[in-house]
Amino acid sequence: MRQVQWLVMKPLESFLANPLRRGWPMLLAWLLCCLAAAVWLINEESKTTREDFETQSRILHRLLTQRAEQHEALFAALIALERSLPQMSPELSNKTLQSFVASVIASYPQVTGVQHHVLDASTQKWNTPEAVSSPEQFSAALGLALRDGQAVMPDAQGFILLRKSNAHSVWSLHVRADRLLNADEQPLPGITLNLAPDAGPSLWRVAAKHQVWPSLEPLHFEKHLAVRSQPFLMTTEQARLPEQLPWSQFMARVLALMGFWGAAVFALTQYRQRVLAQRQLELAHASRINSMGEVAAGMAHELNQPLAAVLSNVQAAVRWLQDDPPEVNDAREAATAAAKQAKRAGEILQRLRSFISPQAGVREAVDLNEVVTSALSLVGESLQRRDVSISSRLADALPAVLGERVAFEQVMVNLLLNAADAMEANGTTKRQIHIETSCVAERLQLTVRDSGPGLTAEVKTRLFEPFFTTKPNGMGMGLGLSICEHIVQQAGGDLSADNADGGGAIFRMNLPVATKTAKAKNA
Repeated sequence: MRQVQWLVMKPLESFLANPLRRGWPMLLAWLLCCLAAAVWLINEESKTTREDFETQSRILHRLLTQRAEQHEALFAALIALERSLPQMSPELSNKTLQSFVASVIASYPQVTGVQHHVLDASTQKWNTPEAVSSPEQFSAALGLALRDGQAVMPDAQGFILLRKSNAHSVWSLHVRADRLLNADEQPLPGITLNLAPDAGPSLWRVAAKHQVWPSLEPLHFEKHLAVRSQPFLMTTEQARLPEQLPWSQFMARVLALMGFWGAAVFALTQYRQRVLAQRQLELAHASRINSMGEVAAGMAHELNQPLAAVLSNVQAAVRWLQDDPPEVNDAREAATAAAKQAKRAGEILQRLRSFISPQAGVREAVDLNEVVTSALSLVGESLQRRDVSISSRLADALPAVLGERVAFEQVMVNLLLNAADAMEANGTTKRQIHIETSCVAERLQLTVRDSGPGLTAEVKTRLFEPFFTTKPNGMGMGLGLSICEHIVQQAGGDLSADNADGGGAIFRMNLPVATKTAKAKNA
């Protein structure tokens, strides 16, 4: 600060003391300093603009991927419901279908319609015609879905997703594009968003509210949604810095900087603090969205089983109660089974809430084998989509360790996702992860070994440094392994990494066995 004051005040004092002999050279030096400061401000604004644009684009990509995951879950539920309809009476079947469709439209604002289309084998015509803008195009899309298993068709308000159920049946979801994102999730006014298949017309486009200078290439970001059955390409663009800057205000600030340098230095400090706080907030938001995407995919897959079982048992109970005389005992057993499955679904959701909102400081005796099982249930579906096979060898009667259960699950989830990312980025074809637990000399060891490229010498030395990442295009924050090491160290253990024999990387987590004294103290 003293150096800045000297650079500013000394030229002014010299100029005022002797303007003819030495004031002008000093004033020129002062003006050059002001010009350098202006260039620095423009450069910082340019970096901030690009970073904010990429952060916003990645947030939009994660949100749209989550909506696509919702569509996949809805298709899975509809197909499962269709398979159970023949077991019910026509009246009950129609009522059940209408009730489910109404609940879907109420729960998912972007879904405006759900239709079931059946192909008449004798006439080769669809017996459930749909009121769309182009019936011929829609019939062609139905035929394409029946042939390829899926199809997509642009619509007046968005697009229609079609999914094959069986050899003569297709389900369609009418998606309203402007409801894919909530009001607080919409792209910033200066960003243009476009969603389209690889080869086909745009399904949704949000144009920027101001014109882009044609002489400058805009900032560009594109990435496919992380859903295989909906490989839509999301593209975002934003005008470069000259269009973002309010030039009249900027020039006024430069002139004010020349007259009141000290006040400008203070304003610059405040500005940098606000930018840093905003960047940290957006980074934390992006991290939460990324974790929720991975966890929600696993939960959607795991919830399908108990919900399907509840539906099946309730339908069975209804049939038995409709018999003459009613089979009360069988209906009671079916209702009891449905209640158990509903309780299981509630436990799954409770585990999700516990993972998202852990209560810090709750130390207890933790079974590492249960930690492995819980972590796999959270990210198992995500690993399966990436063609990653899991094998494990968990020791029997493993002693407990003392620590926070959710924190250990966070470490395990991070190690699994990092291994999958490494194998995917390297293009590994045979993607395998092996998990093993063991107990030697009052120490528990949990190892995670992958079949990826392994660790270079530089990566091994910096692996647990904060903000160090090997993920491409800045996709990683470089905090995951650093946080994992801190969690393990708080539990009295250590976390290490090395290259495995035969290729790949291996991570070892060593923890002390929880003693009876420690258990009683933390009980």
